[in-house]
Amino acid sequence: MRNQSDIHSFKPSFEDKDVQCLYRKILKYVNIPRYRNIIYFFLMPRDILRTMTSMNGEKHLILIEAIGNVDGNKLLELADLYRADLVEFLNTPIGRKFLEYFPSGVVVSVDLREFMALIQNVMQQVPEFQEILGEMAKSEIPVILPLSLYRSYIVGIALTLYRLFEGIQFKNKVPTIVEIMSREGLIEPVYQVEVCYRKSCGFIKTSVPADPAGKRTYTCPKCGSQMTVFKVYAVDSAISKLKLDRGVDLPIFIREYVRFRSLGKVNVCAPCFYNNSELDVVLPDRRVGIECKLYKVRVFTEHDVRSQAGNLANELEKYWDASLDEVFLVTNLDERS
Repeated sequence: MRNQSDIHSFKPSFEDKDVQCLYRKILKYVNIPRYRNIIYFFLMPRDILRTMTSMNGEKHLILIEAIGNVDGNKLLELADLYRADLVEFLNTPIGRKFLEYFPSGVVVSVDLREFMALIQNVMQQVPEFQEILGEMAKSEIPVILPLSLYRSYIVGIALTLYRLFEGIQFKNKVPTIVEIMSREGLIEPVYQVEVCYRKSCGFIKTSVPADPAGKRTYTCPKCGSQMTVFKVYAVDSAISKLKLDRGVDLPIFIREYVRFRSLGKVNVCAPCFYNNSELDVVLPDRRVGIECKLYKVRVFTEHDVRSQAGNLANELEKYWDASLDEVFLVTNLDERS
């Protein structure tokens, strides 16, 4: 939680008017039923979201969208198939040469650029790789890789993205979030992985950058089956900073929503230090406070309730200590909790 000195000094690296402009790009959709799911972006806890670093060193949250039939078991089967091909390749003279440069193996990263930079380095150091004319794969990234290595790695990335996607809270809301944030220029497509599950086909492809958010169907160019596609988007750096650095994106969203709905007539501050208490959202004229609490899980077990009840009670008690008459709790927990 923020301490008193943090609150007094709290000021994003951009002016508040810029924050308002960012949020109002989103707020105009909140009262439209088909777009209301956009609010779930602000209910995603920061500690379960992944990040990537842009070329200029800025850290961005990433959103993962899955299109088509997502089947983890079929991905595992495909990974096992290509892993066997990779083992066969690594037992060849060229493969053994390759292993000299990867003594600890290749670690699957969410960031394709790290892997491609590594491969480029090896390709430059090992002249024998330039002579491989047999099984080769040409990706849309300007690097040529042995086909078995390429397939195994890309399926590994697909598995990584699948597991990350499955861990996203409100993942069924992601298409709406992507649609709106893409339309407003608040996310940028980074790359995508396309996979055909048919063992007799097994076509895979990467594209950098990813296709625009509007494309929803992908057909395998080899067998005509529907493909599964994982798209990775980088979230606007300013919004990423609000969630990552301070976790204040939800309080600020509530603040801007109240201002938006009241046409600026309701006095609201967030986050703030009010009557010697550090609070998420306060409507001082109405003596109302709002506590924002996001959890990694959406449904609490009995043990979770016991372990978290005291912490939550302490958080809410601060609002009473600040002489507020009403306190509301905004959380991502399921109603069952």
